[in-house]
Amino acid sequence: MKALSQDRRKYLIIEALRELPVEVDTHTQMALPLELGISQATFRKWINLPKGSNTDIPGVKLVHIAKRLGKTVEQLCNDVPNIKPFMKVLKDPHDIASRFNMSR
Repeated sequence: MKALSQDRRKYLIIEALRELPVEVDTHTQMALPLELGISQATFRKWINLPKGSNTDIPGVKLVHIAKRLGKTVEQLCNDVPNIKPFMKVLKDPHDIASRFNMSR
């Protein structure tokens, strides 16, 4: 499997691994799949998922990876959709009602 460039990958796990000293990076790449209960092949597939892929790393596993690499989940995500916080959407109830062709 050909590795994707950083701007095309869904997760920045490879970049986080590269920030580690070489011996720690190598050990971590071998240890993480064991800690997560997955195969090396699955781990390689996860770290090379392309942006826009319907496949995601399960949340609990992604949190584990982030903690192990000293990162936040947000720092590892490279494909975050632009979503407004829920409270900003709810600020004007009339606006919400009008979106669904309803009146107050």
